[in-house]
Amino acid sequence: MDETAFKKAFGKRLRFLRELRSFTQAKLAERIGVTEQYISMLERGLSAPSFSLVAQLSRTLAAHPAALFLFPRLEGDNAAPLPLPTLPENLSRVAVWTVDPAQGTELCSSELASWLAASPVEGGAHAPSPASLLAHVSSEDAQRIQHAVQAAAAGAPEPLISFRLLTEPALRILAYVTQQPDGALRMVLMDVSDHLRLKQTQLDLQAAVEALAEERTRQLQETVTQLEEEVHRRRQSEAALAAAEAQWRILFEHAPVGIFQSVPEGRFKAVNREALAMFGYDSHEELLAMEDIGRQLYVDPGHRGQLLEAMARHGAIEDYEVTLKTKDGRTFRASITARMLPLAAPEAEQQPSLIGFVKDLTPRPVPTPSCDD
Repeated sequence: MDETAFKKAFGKRLRFLRELRSFTQAKLAERIGVTEQYISMLERGLSAPSFSLVAQLSRTLAAHPAALFLFPRLEGDNAAPLPLPTLPENLSRVAVWTVDPAQGTELCSSELASWLAASPVEGGAHAPSPASLLAHVSSEDAQRIQHAVQAAAAGAPEPLISFRLLTEPALRILAYVTQQPDGALRMVLMDVSDHLRLKQTQLDLQAAVEALAEERTRQLQETVTQLEEEVHRRRQSEAALAAAEAQWRILFEHAPVGIFQSVPEGRFKAVNREALAMFGYDSHEELLAMEDIGRQLYVDPGHRGQLLEAMARHGAIEDYEVTLKTKDGRTFRASITARMLPLAAPEAEQQPSLIGFVKDLTPRPVPTPSCDD
């Protein structure tokens, strides 16, 4: 793996862990005291972190440092994985322990002596252990080791055995025992602690991802449920509003008095059928297209200005009598009752308007009784 590929793999891993914690680049940069641009460069493989920054990233992202380097296979890494015991990269260290039954002695390699905190003999490959290897394992593991030694002495060596060395830190060991030509029994101890810690980190990370995915799924389900309930409420509200509007429209259109809504500038916003018939127009569109109500419907246009002044002073008028005219020029006396509509919100860009009732004061002929009455 070349340096460029390594940086890109690290950047992808960093981005995955960052997004797993729902951190933005800016948030992560703030937490560890670098710039957002630097985090971006790391994730694009354009820069490499120091050991200090790796430690900060590990703490901030709540991930083991090894989790930052759990790369998938890169291009060119096509070798098939081998079983664990034959993978040198999975073995941190290898040591040897030799038992000589005839002499009743134990010998450990310099590597094993360092594990057991013993000093090897100067210039020698082996050194007497300050204490038996069995003193550095649990009683259960000691029985397992003795059984493996006895089996090898009997010519029936066991396959790999696993035990823990109670050192600081504790080491996880894979081992096998063979009998040498001189009758000595040799145990090869393979330290797989780092591999197991890395494997545990992978499992912990997988568990964290699954837990986070489960939590996100639960939150999403709650959100969907809330949205469905909100949609249902809104549909109910819209249905109720539509029904209310329909009822209001019936009352508005069929009221026995002229109803109108207009703006002070002189245009109608709405009129009902009674107002339409009162002014002698054939369609709502004709009245709504008017540009100057005072000039087109008032015999004296100044009367509308006086009406608006009275409304400005008092906020409303009641039974205000004026002379109006129809489309064909007929005039009639009418009374107007109206008030200004309040704005929905002071800051809203709304046009003031007024709503009112207009009543034709022309006396209606009294029906003449027929002879049949």
